[in-house]
Amino acid sequence: MEETTLDSQHPIASDVDIAPPTATARDIIKPLDEPAREFDFWEDLRESLPPWINEVVGFALIVFGILSFVSLYVASDALVAVTWADMLNSLFGDGAILIAGMIFALGLALWLPKAGVRFQLSVARLLALEVVFLCILAVLHLLQSDSELRALARAGQGGGMIGWGLSYPFFWILGQRAALAVFATLIAVCAIIASGLRQRHIAALFSRFGIRLKLFSESTRQATPPAPNSEAQSLYRRLAESPGYRTQIMRIRPNPRSALPDNNGIRRDAGSSSAAVERIRPATVGNDMPAAQDDKSSESVANPTEIEASSGDRPGSTERPQWNRSLPPADSLTAADMVMPDEAEINHNATLIQNTLLEFDLETTVIDVQVGPTVTRYALQPHKADGSDRIRMSKIAAYAKDLSLALAAKRLRLETPVPGTNYMGIEVPNREPALVALRNVMESESYLALKQGERAPLLIPLGRNVTGEPVAADLSEMPHLLIAGATGSGKSVCMAALATALLMQYTPDRLRLVMLDPKMVELSRFDGLPHLLGPVEIEPDRIIGVLAWCTREMERRYKLLEADGARNIKMYNEKRQSPGAAESPLPYVVILIDEIGDLMLRNADDTERAITRLAQMARAVGMHMVIATQRPSVDVITGLIKANFPSRIAFSVASGGDSRVIIDRPGAEDLLGSGDLLYLSADAAAPERIQGCFVSEEDSRAVVAHWRGEYDKQAEAGNLPPKLVGPWERSLQERKFLADTDPMLEDALKLVVEAGEASASLIQRRLGLGYPRAARIMDLLEELGVVGEDTGGGRSRRVIIPPGQDPLEYVRQRRNSGRA
Repeated sequence: MEETTLDSQHPIASDVDIAPPTATARDIIKPLDEPAREFDFWEDLRESLPPWINEVVGFALIVFGILSFVSLYVASDALVAVTWADMLNSLFGDGAILIAGMIFALGLALWLPKAGVRFQLSVARLLALEVVFLCILAVLHLLQSDSELRALARAGQGGGMIGWGLSYPFFWILGQRAALAVFATLIAVCAIIASGLRQRHIAALFSRFGIRLKLFSESTRQATPPAPNSEAQSLYRRLAESPGYRTQIMRIRPNPRSALPDNNGIRRDAGSSSAAVERIRPATVGNDMPAAQDDKSSESVANPTEIEASSGDRPGSTERPQWNRSLPPADSLTAADMVMPDEAEINHNATLIQNTLLEFDLETTVIDVQVGPTVTRYALQPHKADGSDRIRMSKIAAYAKDLSLALAAKRLRLETPVPGTNYMGIEVPNREPALVALRNVMESESYLALKQGERAPLLIPLGRNVTGEPVAADLSEMPHLLIAGATGSGKSVCMAALATALLMQYTPDRLRLVMLDPKMVELSRFDGLPHLLGPVEIEPDRIIGVLAWCTREMERRYKLLEADGARNIKMYNEKRQSPGAAESPLPYVVILIDEIGDLMLRNADDTERAITRLAQMARAVGMHMVIATQRPSVDVITGLIKANFPSRIAFSVASGGDSRVIIDRPGAEDLLGSGDLLYLSADAAAPERIQGCFVSEEDSRAVVAHWRGEYDKQAEAGNLPPKLVGPWERSLQERKFLADTDPMLEDALKLVVEAGEASASLIQRRLGLGYPRAARIMDLLEELGVVGEDTGGGRSRRVIIPPGQDPLEYVRQRRNSGRA
């Protein structure tokens, strides 16, 4: 091709000035590329190495470590072995064996990825291990009794020359014992850093140790007769040792005719490997849902104000209101249809999973597909179809991100393996998640069968699992439930669904509720229910008082059970089922707390003490707690709280650390939100993924409106007394009286009762007050009749309150008797 040039004779060149050639894009980018190549030198060098270099180096280090062991402890005439052993002994002394072990461990670490074991060592951990090793050498040298430490180092004893060099300055400045303490502290701190322990792990360890120590001390006292003021404790121990005192989760296995309905009427066949479909007929239940109640419910009625009596009064027999036919109809709740994934999409994803793993030389087989409301689980066998070769599940789990990329999934979760099976599960989110309505779960045939059998006194629906089966649990067997997750993940909807389900099934004579709502907006819709023992409390200071009242009510119920000779509330109520019984059965009490994080921030000690005491002892007397928080941290969900809440629900969280705080393992960080949860029951080896039940605010308000109208009807007929204030109101008034008199008066009251003696110096020292204020508080305690008169001589005053009596109740009785 001829090159066309322009010269001065060309007509265009004569009229237009030609600009000099500018720099090309390559010239501009080239200087920018050079630093990048220099920066990536080590990465390029690593990629240029052959893939087998790690195995070769690892094998060489393993052999070298074994030879080092042999040279140190086996006599040999080989010049190289003797020289190497002398050098190790001279430098490291008795710690030479650790050097040989580190060489062997390093070689083994290079081989572990080949075996499918992956681990990560950060720079901080490596440095911490190095400091631990050096400190051990120094300690070995300081432990030698000979004062000539340098001579010992030359002889290859103690910590060798390195151990002598590290220990001698500390020995010369601090002495032997102080130097040992310094090095021991460094070893402990660096060992904690190397092991990855954090403050929450150490706190959990100490809390578990404390619980074990407490259980051991209680077991040593079982042979001795109980003290007069420890009836409740001894009864609780007898209940805990009984064979029936176990937590069980009730899995609702759907009837073949009551499988999960949807718009297309399809369900996944569990026995085939392709997405076969079959037609099903949804379970139909009439609006007379209360008919599922057993006829005994008409006899097990109680005075709804019975529990509102004083904590020291025995409930008497009064006329029983007829609540048995007043349950809300089923159409108070809204049903929802379920949208199932397309069969072609299911088969396409199954093929895509197999092909993606095959690209990494992992031959697997999808043997089953289980369709749930939120995710579809693909059952994957981690070996070839003929069974000739088995593949480690850890290898498949290492390619989770590649599978997520191939499936274009928002979040992928792997179960390795699915509990009770010989395959692993890959849970892929559905493109259109289905809504699990509360009404659909409660109208399933299997759920109604459980209700009719009266097997669960407090049956609550949880939702549907990844196979589409409805799941429910008995709150009385949990016996308490902890719910935690990030903001907007579905905790408040779950609490509302649980409360609505209880209201749909139980009348106020069988169930009473205590609702505590520091968030002020979540449980307010339930205010005014006849099931409530008092108004929905929203002020943190009053909530602490309500929890204290619940503790006293628990103790009162224990006294009733002890006087009756019953071991639990079920035995107590069975004796009062007949219409002519002198006393009414005790209703169950469910305490719902939405957001304990705010309570823990304001008054952590009192909140933790009350919740822990109720969780430990309240089950036998029919009192159960459901608490929720959006701050899954160790300062909110403490070790004591976790130890007493074996049943937990984890919604979507931000990190695996938050998931470990809730359910002691990662997994919740992979949830999708909007009601997607992991349920860990007390007797389960692994958590179960469930799409929680949804109930709208309109449905909840419809149920509440039904009960409010029913209460008004019963009150107009004269069967019920007018609504009363909460039974804890009097104790709250006493707390307010003490706070108005002196804000520290209640703390001083608790202090002198716990100490068993009272003095101004004790209050001054323990509460950090000045002497004039402490003396004034002592005068107030004397006026209230809590402490005796001053006997002079600077001696402590005696505390008049009888042992075991609540101080606030004692002050209230004294004030009432003074008014009379």
